[in-house]
Amino acid sequence: MDKFKTYTILLSITVVVLLMIIIGRKDTYVCYDGTEEKVASKCPSVPPLTVTQKTADSAITTYVASYARSRPGVISSVINVYRVNNSWHSDVTFSNSKTGEFNQLTFNIDGKTSTITCVTGCEYMNNTNTTDSENTAN
Repeated sequence: MDKFKTYTILLSITVVVLLMIIIGRKDTYVCYDGTEEKVASKCPSVPPLTVTQKTADSAITTYVASYARSRPGVISSVINVYRVNNSWHSDVTFSNSKTGEFNQLTFNIDGKTSTITCVTGCEYMNNTNTTDSENTAN
């Protein structure tokens, strides 16, 4: 009988502790800007961008087309432009018809200034190991 009382007491304590944890639980929300709030509605709203999606699309299209024109046989394609917090992101592909090389990169277009920076796949654009024959149009 003593074992039964011990298990009953342990089970009761466990249930009480679990109830205290559940009842006393306080959610903390992490807002888009990194601040923490107890209530999600107190998070600041995402401010409107000054650069529109159309402007971001035009900026990235010009940027990658200029890069592709400087590389013989390279063709660029802007896949999409989508919003990420206060900026735009764009997935872009570069393919080289001469070498068969294919690369996908992601760029960030700043929502206030349209400044473009590479986010992923950047080693392709940073590769400056080209020969004179690659830089000369045939």
